Amino acid sequence: MRSAKVQKVKKNMKRTIELTPKSTKWIYLFNGAVNTAIGINILLQSESWIHWASILSILLVLAGPLLFVYGIILFYPSNKLTPTINIDQQGLRINRDIFKKVVRIDWTNIKEITFKSFELDFKLDDDNIKTVNLPTTAEKSIEVKKTIRDYCNNKQIKIVGG
Repeated sequence: MRSAKVQKVKKNMKRTIELTPKSTKWIYLFNGAVNTAIGINILLQSESWIHWASILSILLVLAGPLLFVYGIILFYPSNKLTPTINIDQQGLRINRDIFKKVVRIDWTNIKEITFKSFELDFKLDDDNIKTVNLPTTAEKSIEVKKTIRDYCNNKQIKIVGG
């Protein structure tokens, strides 16, 4: 009886995996704060606006908040722009970067999946191969592949590599 309930839960399971490591967010936040602080410090100490250090400080003051906001908004887990892979019963939705197109592949269109180190090759029904690079760490790559393998076992999709 208990295993039947576990099977039902797994069938309705939707999994979202963040591709970027948590340290990336903190690097952007720290870099933004430091750039802003250094830029303001140079501006306050500058005697002339024509001096090269003043021009650099203005660039730092402008870039700092942009990096800070980028770190907050783009790496917030529920944001649609965050680099993630969503796996559910219909298929995969891979969002690698804000500047790259979201890849959506349905399970019904996949014949075979080839796992490489940081890459997934999907052989589709029309014999085209869709290659997706994963900008992530080794641990996240293994987690993504394990989750895909769990779904593929139920869907009878061939897995090559590991």
